[in-house]
Amino acid sequence: MMHAPLISILIPTYQSDKTLRRALDSLISQEFTDWEAWIIDGLSKDGTLDIVREYAAGDNRIHFVSEPDRGIFDAMNKGVRLAKGQWIYFLGSDDHLYDSRVLGAFREDFLRDDLDLVYGNVMLDPKGQVYDGEFSVEKELRQNISHQAEFFRRDLFGKIGGFNTRYKAFADWDLNIRCFLDPTVRIGYRDRIVATFSMGGISAKYDVIFMREGLIPAKLKILKDAGEKSLRPVRIYDGWWRVVRNASVRSLNDLGEDTVREMPQAIKRMVSFQLKIPAGMLRTGVLSKFFMLLSYLQNLLAGRI
Repeated sequence: MMHAPLISILIPTYQSDKTLRRALDSLISQEFTDWEAWIIDGLSKDGTLDIVREYAAGDNRIHFVSEPDRGIFDAMNKGVRLAKGQWIYFLGSDDHLYDSRVLGAFREDFLRDDLDLVYGNVMLDPKGQVYDGEFSVEKELRQNISHQAEFFRRDLFGKIGGFNTRYKAFADWDLNIRCFLDPTVRIGYRDRIVATFSMGGISAKYDVIFMREGLIPAKLKILKDAGEKSLRPVRIYDGWWRVVRNASVRSLNDLGEDTVREMPQAIKRMVSFQLKIPAGMLRTGVLSKFFMLLSYLQNLLAGRI
């Protein structure tokens, strides 16, 4: 029987020959050796597959497939199905593990602690900034943990499902929200840098469908428990203002009946206020902040917050 490794590293690739060597070198250099890697390629036409074959020929822990897919999250779902490891880690082809001790450092957490999801930090490239500490549910609904900082128990995907491929940019954020909102998912943070994360990829883009169907309904669940008055701090109100704006909500019909039904009056008033503002002005930084403050005062004076 073939040995099942402790960790499966999954690397989606497409036209990745400029960066892939560094990612693979960071993996091969690990002091911890009980891992396998799957490169999930989307029929690259550059030199990506030449690099993959070279590394796979030199290390029998490295495997690959190259076939059509429906984007990076479809490739990641495919990798989960192929993986044999007890734990899953997703590495971008333009990212790399932070140093040679990363996998060994987390190995102890995998074996010692009864967790489903363990995460640390990433180093943002080219900023040289560490992102972003420990997350609560509320923080996860404002910003996402980088998936390059996370290790998932493989069984977790059978419990909560995989990546929603309807979400082209933020399916990883959707997955993390599902984990944080499920009280049975055991999550642990470790103050260690896992990887260097290359900024400016697909995750830098807005994902309107996710914001409308995933993020806003999830935020409404938390807001319902907290009540409208929890919107009174301006930074909280501003966070909601940005989500509605970035979701390009130009009608309550954009959000669906169930979402609107759960929406408190303060947020409905915010949406109505944004609908009166031309989209171009709404996305202009200073103007958007000015309009946000007017909307805030409107809700405050109406006693909604």
